[in-house]
Amino acid sequence: MPNVDNVDDYEFSLALRRSEIRELVQSWTHTPAVLVDRHLNVLVSNSLAQALSESFLESTNLAQFAFLHPGVPRDAECWEETAAQVAALLRDSLDQHEEDRAFLAIVGELSAKSWDFPEAWAQRGQARPTGTATFLDTEVGDVSLGYHLTRVPENFDDTLILFGSIDDESKVLLDRLAATLGSRGSVAP
Repeated sequence: MPNVDNVDDYEFSLALRRSEIRELVQSWTHTPAVLVDRHLNVLVSNSLAQALSESFLESTNLAQFAFLHPGVPRDAECWEETAAQVAALLRDSLDQHEEDRAFLAIVGELSAKSWDFPEAWAQRGQARPTGTATFLDTEVGDVSLGYHLTRVPENFDDTLILFGSIDDESKVLLDRLAATLGSRGSVAP
């Protein structure tokens, strides 16, 4: 936690920083971006990220979505890697912060309701700060993108996830997805 005089100052600073990040993220019309808190709750996302996956809708918990949402294709080729990364993100965050009721509730729910979570949790691998993610069945088909995880400076609770093209095909698909949003008025062309 940053050096502040009291919890109220920290909470105010956190809210101010998140507001600034919200404006920045929502201004990016061709870069999918998502801000998550230490429990992997989506705090901010732009429309391009939301078009890639409904998991990026604000207030969604990425871990609960990945392991419990019935629409997640657990038989897809990319599932095991996704499960391992999400579990590692949650575990890394738990290692960096003190355990709290929210962490216990998330891990408890996932352990009780998901067949896949205990196996992914037991792998004990570290989250990768960069990698690739494949988004299935978007409006423009399957889209594979690179991602980069960045801790927000002066705010150790939040992580910004930025996505970008990894090759010509993913650039074309990402541009096409942005254009479909622009034609609906969701994203500026």
